[in-house]
Amino acid sequence: MNTKALTTTVILVLIVGNLVFGVLWFYAQKDFAACQTKITAQQTNTKIIDFAGLVVEKVLKAQGEVSFDDRLQLENMVRETKDSELLAQWNKFTSSKDEGSAQQEMKNLLGLIIGKLKLLQ
Repeated sequence: MNTKALTTTVILVLIVGNLVFGVLWFYAQKDFAACQTKITAQQTNTKIIDFAGLVVEKVLKAQGEVSFDDRLQLENMVRETKDSELLAQWNKFTSSKDEGSAQQEMKNLLGLIIGKLKLLQ
């Protein structure tokens, strides 16, 4: 009789322990998913900031025409962001026919970058 009561108690303790660990695991999974989302947003934010910095350095501060290597580097960086809106606006800027439209598209690009950074905070 004593062994049966001890066995039942041990089984109940193990079941309760499994339930507690199951609940803790569930909450840990939720926290992990939230952290993964934040990490992804921060990585995207970093890529956009890097791209914006390069745009300022290579395009806005350029004394003359932007070199082919710099344009290629900018193109690769905007693609690394994996942001279709940003890429579309970059393409509008690069396909501008005259200086006035290029300036307007650059303003639009910088506005889009700022908007993206506000959304990712």
